[in-house]
Amino acid sequence: MAHPFVAARALGRFGRRVACAAAVLGAACAFAQDETAAAPPALPADAVVAPAPVPVPATPRWVVRLPAADPVVFRGAENFDTAGTGAAPMLYPAPSAAGLLAVVLVHGLMNESAKSAQKAKLQEQADQVLVPYRKLLAAYTHAELAQGATAPASVDGQAWQVDSAPVFSLTQDQQALVLDNVVSVRRAGSAGAAAYESVVRIVSAPTAEADPVAYWSKDNGAAFRAVAGALMRESIELAVSMADKTMPAGAAAQKTFRYFEGGTERVERASLVFERCARRVLLTLRETLMSVPLAAGADACAAVAAKAG
Repeated sequence: MAHPFVAARALGRFGRRVACAAAVLGAACAFAQDETAAAPPALPADAVVAPAPVPVPATPRWVVRLPAADPVVFRGAENFDTAGTGAAPMLYPAPSAAGLLAVVLVHGLMNESAKSAQKAKLQEQADQVLVPYRKLLAAYTHAELAQGATAPASVDGQAWQVDSAPVFSLTQDQQALVLDNVVSVRRAGSAGAAAYESVVRIVSAPTAEADPVAYWSKDNGAAFRAVAGALMRESIELAVSMADKTMPAGAAAQKTFRYFEGGTERVERASLVFERCARRVLLTLRETLMSVPLAAGADACAAVAAKAG
């Protein structure tokens, strides 16, 4: 009678040895891994192993260069339209035309000097609105401002260099910030003439805060930084759009636009460049860009979102 166990030969390229045993009442199989299994074949000496792909950082749409001196400039918003008014009319007694011209020139210089002094006094008074925030604004650097105005990626792989001199104004009711940004835009690395140079004004939407001092002061001026960064980013984006000629032409007829600067209604004679749910971009008679909030901005945005949904 044959032995009930039959040895099976080794199977497989990796040296598995299989032993099967058949018994009267059943069968059992056991698999054992050969400890001397062959190693994977080595790569040829001339084989080229491709490195793992390294993400290439996107080129930013712009690179901003800000003033070296800190802190960021803040002032109280003031209307200088009345500066120099109220001066009494002056008679010009002179023996000759040359003498009359000299008197007129002297009077003009005196009038401009008086107007400048009046503006300085008005600005000093307007800056009193910043008294509760002087300590936190004194620590706000241009580097922090730049971090809050990060650039999107460039679509053509080229960046614009933006030289910027921003000045922020807080409205007297402390409900809004206004940015006047003097910009000069050219291709990065170019020594040629600027593609666009102007002043871009951005007016923030009113906060409608019952306690504006608490709002602006909270978390060491977090609201100042957030709003200032957003205004800065928008101003640069508008300037770069003018430089690369992607801005709509703004060929609409000039008319009077009304908008709010904080809680104060303002008017501006301009042509409409474009309008979105909460903001309107204007080209003024001075050929400068303005971005202002719409009176019903929040409602308009809600309507747009509802329609999109």
